Amino acid sequence: MIVRARRHGGSAIQCRGSRADPRGFTLVEVLVTVVVTLVAFAGLATAQVLALRAAGSTLTRSQATALAYDIVDRMRVNRGENGLLVTALGGGYDDATLCNTSTRDTNDQRPCQFGTLLAFDDDDRVTLDLLAWWQAIDSAKLPDWYAGIKRTDDRFLVAVQWNDSRAENASAPQRNSCLGPAISGAIQEVCVMTQL
Repeated sequence: MIVRARRHGGSAIQCRGSRADPRGFTLVEVLVTVVVTLVAFAGLATAQVLALRAAGSTLTRSQATALAYDIVDRMRVNRGENGLLVTALGGGYDDATLCNTSTRDTNDQRPCQFGTLLAFDDDDRVTLDLLAWWQAIDSAKLPDWYAGIKRTDDRFLVAVQWNDSRAENASAPQRNSCLGPAISGAIQEVCVMTQL
């Protein structure tokens, strides 16, 4: 907007008003818009990555929970009586530990009774149940998985552990495991306690 004013001498003075030039945006306005848009997209991308990590972690936790209940159901079917070694109450599942030795970390000192399919050399019901459980956990592809069963009287504690370092802080301090030995901060664990 151009404003013309006359002075006493008769000459015209031109003043620019406060309105922007209608011909287009200035370079500064375009740069500010681009920077704001890039910051918004960076925030959205970060949120998407975090959401994918959380979804993957949730899926793994759901699988581990289902796998823990799988062996609990197998033990209930093979409950038996005290003294029969091929049953749950007879001690067949006591202190069983399973892992995948091919993907296990070399610093992992947890005991592993069944580390490969070759470890299962018997054909009793307990061994067949543990073999089926080992195969189910291994086929679930839990990273660096470990599983165990502890017994106190007629109570059984079943735990499935896996390395979740993508979603968790790997440098977090060690914490107690429901199986006993301390585990690193990157290891996640699902514990199920049941009474037969």
